[in-house]
Amino acid sequence: MRPTLDASAVGDSVDNMRRRWDAPDGSASVSFTCEDVDRLRGLTIDAFLSLPKRGVEIGGFLLGKIESADPLMISIEGFEPVPCEHKYGPSYVLSEADRGHFTKVLDRLQTNLDRQVVGFYRTYTPREPLLDAADQDLIRTYFSGLQNVFLLIRPLSSLECAAAFVFWKNGQLQTEPQYASFPFRTDQMAEAPARPPQLPRNAVSQSISAPPAAIHQPRILPDEPATLSRPVRSPRFTEEDLEPSREIPWFWIILLCLVVLTGGVVLYSWKSNQEQTAAKPAISGTRESAPAPPPVPAVPVPQAAPKQTETETATPPPEPPPAEKVERSPDITPWVAPVALHQVQPVIPPGIRARIHDRIIIPVVVHVTAAGKVTSAFADGKGDSLYRYLGEQAVVAARLWRFRPAHSKSGTPMEASKTLYFIFMP
Repeated sequence: MRPTLDASAVGDSVDNMRRRWDAPDGSASVSFTCEDVDRLRGLTIDAFLSLPKRGVEIGGFLLGKIESADPLMISIEGFEPVPCEHKYGPSYVLSEADRGHFTKVLDRLQTNLDRQVVGFYRTYTPREPLLDAADQDLIRTYFSGLQNVFLLIRPLSSLECAAAFVFWKNGQLQTEPQYASFPFRTDQMAEAPARPPQLPRNAVSQSISAPPAAIHQPRILPDEPATLSRPVRSPRFTEEDLEPSREIPWFWIILLCLVVLTGGVVLYSWKSNQEQTAAKPAISGTRESAPAPPPVPAVPVPQAAPKQTETETATPPPEPPPAEKVERSPDITPWVAPVALHQVQPVIPPGIRARIHDRIIIPVVVHVTAAGKVTSAFADGKGDSLYRYLGEQAVVAARLWRFRPAHSKSGTPMEASKTLYFIFMP
């Protein structure tokens, strides 16, 4: 199964879930479906993590329609990946065999009248998204239309991707993006307005030629001739049809059993409480038969006191010491660790990134409050000056994270610590 999206099969739900990128000067606008953004971002990250250090690059066709030429408005309705054998390394550079397959896929896609090839996409790891000589030759060979768009995607980590567009301008191909890159995620892109549903071309022609249909049409059975002059008869009901069904549905039987069971449990609980309440006076009576405690000045003397006529009064036994209250230690061990809700990646200048020749992993320990905020963070580990610099940037980014706080077994939010791992690739 090819990883493409058929907009006609999905229906209106796809049109109502779209994201849009607009050029700052208003010269171009490109819209995506949320499904295309998520799938294309997932394929980019999978290829990025397929090999150590830098991964591999991928590319393919962008499918959709050009809604306007001035200003340029393109609606992307799907994409078609074109595999590369990577004969010349991890970069997306097509060999002769790859170009032959590229041409066959393009010929097949051009036969589809609903969606046309509107451009090309490819990924860049770990370099900046710039069109090299091989990219320019590929675009001039297969995408010479001035309305074609070229999407350049760069994976930043195992979760984040950045993207940028390249266009034809005044008949010249721009070798680098004219506008700043943007986060390639549905939750960080602008929402596109919902479009009205579109009918297929054959349905439009039929609707124009056919007369308007009535709101209620009779159902034509297979064994009856479909005649237009046949009147519609109102349905007739017999007394048997109007008589309610006497069969009891099975779910009512289950509901009745649950009600009876619940009533039995409530009745048993009520009787138990009544028995405990009736047993309390008997216990208090046995306590009154014990020797009376010494009289308290503020309390009136009990009636049994005048009956003591003996010269020697019995000394009442000393009262037992009060039972020590055993305080339970609070549940300080988190039952569920903090979960990240908002992540921020470190910003590394190109000059510093050029000094990274191998993958560097920096653990950062953060303290998360019961409100989900980070109050302190420090980088765990030692290294050279580059490691320390990356650790400082990782700490700055970690302080901006937000979490769903940890909570105890009883569900109470509580403070906790968590270790974040920032990975820097060459």
